[in-house]
Amino acid sequence: MSVVEQAIVIRKDLEWPLGPICAQASHVSNALMFEHGFSHPIVESYRSDIKNMKTVTFGISSEAKLTNLAAKVAADDSVISYLWIEQPEDVPAALAILGPSDAVKTLTKRLRLL
Repeated sequence: MSVVEQAIVIRKDLEWPLGPICAQASHVSNALMFEHGFSHPIVESYRSDIKNMKTVTFGISSEAKLTNLAAKVAADDSVISYLWIEQPEDVPAALAILGPSDAVKTLTKRLRLL
């Protein structure tokens, strides 16, 4: 498998303090790994070289754009993903995408780094 990259996409319109925003990134990344399992080939490849893991964090402007991106990503068989819904607020807050770098870059090409 080619180089595997993780993208974390976080809503910029939440107006939460930095701590809770960082927590969303942690939650969604962990949820993706646990949901798909550590034996999933993409997860195994990502974890195989821990010292050289690549994660890029992007911002997205609204809930609608985040959920639309999540649907688009879910339809792409070359990557795995997880949409984090923060509780108890029931608010879609972040999306994790994991897969070959070229596929992740294609899916996130219109986003800006956070």
